[in-house]
Amino acid sequence: MKDTPDDSELLLGPREVARLLGVTPRTVARLSRDGILSTTRTSGGHRRFRLDEVYALLKSGDAIRDSEQQKSAQRSPSPEARRAP
Repeated sequence: MKDTPDDSELLLGPREVARLLGVTPRTVARLSRDGILSTTRTSGGHRRFRLDEVYALLKSGDAIRDSEQQKSAQRSPSPEARRAP
């Protein structure tokens, strides 16, 4: 019998994940919503993230960059739209 859980059994809240990834909790929620990071829900409906998945995402880094680029593209108008009178 194991005394301590391994990384696949450890669950983190959005703030803890955000701190590890260097993003905001809102970005963590977006990563979850976009299917980049899977979640488990508590009985109260709060998101929890598996530590091993967070580490895997952190190692790849690509998914976070892609998500941030999509967010930026949605916020800022295209150069053509900025030039329109």
